[in-house]
Amino acid sequence: MEIAILSMQRVINYGSVLQAYSLKGIIEDITGEQVDFIDPVLENTMAVDMPVRDSDDYEKKEQYGMWLPRNVKKALDKINYKRLTKKIIKFQENELGISYSYDPHKKKYDLVIEGSDEVFKASDKIYLYMYGAINNANTLITYAAACGSASIQGLSEKNRTILKSLMTKYKIISVRDLHTYNYVKNLYDGKVERHLDPVLVGDLYKRKHNPVKLKKYMIVYAYGNRIRDEKEIKAIKNYAKKNGLQTIAVGAPQFWCDKFLVASPLEALDYFYYADYIVTDTFHGSIFSVINKRNFAVILRKSNKNKLGGLLRDLDLEDRIIDDMDNLPKILEKDIDYAKIDALLNKERVRTRAYLTEQIESIECR
Repeated sequence: MEIAILSMQRVINYGSVLQAYSLKGIIEDITGEQVDFIDPVLENTMAVDMPVRDSDDYEKKEQYGMWLPRNVKKALDKINYKRLTKKIIKFQENELGISYSYDPHKKKYDLVIEGSDEVFKASDKIYLYMYGAINNANTLITYAAACGSASIQGLSEKNRTILKSLMTKYKIISVRDLHTYNYVKNLYDGKVERHLDPVLVGDLYKRKHNPVKLKKYMIVYAYGNRIRDEKEIKAIKNYAKKNGLQTIAVGAPQFWCDKFLVASPLEALDYFYYADYIVTDTFHGSIFSVINKRNFAVILRKSNKNKLGGLLRDLDLEDRIIDDMDNLPKILEKDIDYAKIDALLNKERVRTRAYLTEQIESIECR
């Protein structure tokens, strides 16, 4: 059987590549066969106007003027980000098996599994290829697909009609959060299920961690320089100073942090494992904290409050959300009942394998 994953695996982001890595591992364990990756086709688009966009998460420059990075620090972060990019590309080639020597769009697949990540994302446009406009899959399903902050209110009646027609291509749809579930139910008349992100239900939680070069540090995990509100910065820096910790930006630079870590995706997980504390405003930053059983605190943003708030609600971890930066110490120092979370995740791992096994076997039996 020829199987491929259609996802965001080429994005220079730990979450994107590790969700792809985890889903690949689960499928290959079930089938015993190699899985390919298909990249999104970005040319075929539909204009939309969503009420929430990623740019809404960033303070305007005039609102954080005193916090602008100095030119020297800015230049160093740029160099280190290029080094990080090379490490992630190497991971994509070696661990995901992504090759630039062939075009997987020309190959016909028995089954294409779309997901996880924000494959149904929409802001000012929709990539129709990610909504069913794929022509090289005999059977198309999803696993833990997400739409980010997209909402049905951002689609005209004409848009909805076009998308509903395209999405009849899916045999079944699996989504990873309630917001995406409600969004998809307006566009798809077939069966919709919910499952957790592959990083949570894959085997990454089992891996043996290698020692790291740092001690006494807290991780700050966010998109590049997104944590730049004065109160947020002061609260994190003050807590780190009080506890004798370095602030380490992971995944992308934060100009106010002590260091920006350059590490491969698996090395980054080692740093999560040995971190004293973690502060994040991302979905996968929270997941990396959970699979490494660390104490962490979460800042919600407009663009991710649905998916990230939903994740924390699913794991009964809503008490990790920072409602006021003055409460940061209390949240970080409150221990998490990881035995309870492990029990939940073990059940979800069984559900994930059952769902994927059923879909794969239904193709094999034809």
